[in-house]
Amino acid sequence: MDFESLETAGLSEKLGISEEEEADFLRHFVLSEEQRKISSFTPSHFEALDSWAKTTDKNIIFIGGNLDPRSSVYIDGGDNPHFHTYILSGISHQTKIGQFDREIQNEIIEIMKSWLP
Repeated sequence: MDFESLETAGLSEKLGISEEEEADFLRHFVLSEEQRKISSFTPSHFEALDSWAKTTDKNIIFIGGNLDPRSSVYIDGGDNPHFHTYILSGISHQTKIGQFDREIQNEIIEIMKSWLP
């Protein structure tokens, strides 16, 4: 069926999504209605996580890939010596330490060694 036929049948408005749906498309596509109700995300969530990353005294190494759908909300510890972020280009959330350049691998290993008693 072509667009004209859909338009003639009064169905052309069914081809698009609303601005609200577009803004939250991935959640609507992946999650059920029940899951969406309990997993909403607001800028305040990100701000709280970002603030925590910059001030935590917990030792954290956060690795990820820039192709991960969640990469837009990756947090960075800034100057916090307890929180380190490493993002690898061209890969998703399957990122492993062994996929980074040898120099970065060594840096991550040295950080972890420094945290051991």
